[in-house]
Amino acid sequence: MNPKHDVKVHLSGRVDIEPDPSQIFNALKIMLSSGIKHVTIDLTKVEFLYPAAVVLLTQTVVYIHRTRPRKVKFSLIRPEDPKVEDYLSSCGFYYYFGLRRRAGTPRIHPRGEVIRLKRRRCLTPLFSQELVELIKKHQDVSFMVERDLIEAIIELEDNVKRHSESEVGWFVLAQGYPNSNRVRMVIGDLGIGIRSHLSRHPDFEYLADKPSSNAIIQSLQRGVTGALHGEHSGEGLYTIWKFIDACGGSMVILSEDGCVLLKGEDVKIINLDFVFPGTFVVLKVNYASDKIIMRGEEILTHPLLVK
Repeated sequence: MNPKHDVKVHLSGRVDIEPDPSQIFNALKIMLSSGIKHVTIDLTKVEFLYPAAVVLLTQTVVYIHRTRPRKVKFSLIRPEDPKVEDYLSSCGFYYYFGLRRRAGTPRIHPRGEVIRLKRRRCLTPLFSQELVELIKKHQDVSFMVERDLIEAIIELEDNVKRHSESEVGWFVLAQGYPNSNRVRMVIGDLGIGIRSHLSRHPDFEYLADKPSSNAIIQSLQRGVTGALHGEHSGEGLYTIWKFIDACGGSMVILSEDGCVLLKGEDVKIINLDFVFPGTFVVLKVNYASDKIIMRGEEILTHPLLVK
């Protein structure tokens, strides 16, 4: 093995983007290094690979295959835990590595609790309806909540379609957690990124020289989507975050060299030492919350906004 061209990424324990994204970010940084010819992803000691980590790894592999002049070879060492093996097979992760379910692996994850990882051109109405049906398996959902959830997904789709300029569509994955009354939705694209898109507009040119986290915070403000296009058909990430925050959930946005984690009044900003291709959003919805009421515009007036 040539250490300059062959690298090994070790993941262990419960791999997610929050509360501590250091493990998955370190893996992405290694995979995106220049001059790499062979990447081995070792999942032997993984206890669980959450949807965010599944999509991040898949999105990065697809990006490298499409952009590197010489193909990079990827090898995957399967997890020892049969629960993880079953999940990665059930969610569609193995497909992107040319693998199938290991013979004899028991089915542990109930059918219908996972909306499989797919590269799609359209999220709605199919994806939003799949999410609603997943939630309805365990919780009665009012018309208002169902409407707001679908509206949030439509806004997210609109942002991806109009702003990302992704040539390969986007990646989506959702997982239900009935024991905690939560669902996680992950959507990633291989587009130009939030900062690159916003900085084209005269009002936001200053963002071109700022960390991408500044652009992410700016994109959460009301009216930014409409201002970019001279129209007001939607409120974009503002609408999505208002819904997620109202139900006591959380949201993560990763784009280029910035990452913002939002939960209630807490905002965590991470400036990366590598550039992630495109944009990646994680939504955690608490569908059993008794607080699912839109609370007003004050939600997004956070002092960390840099102007």
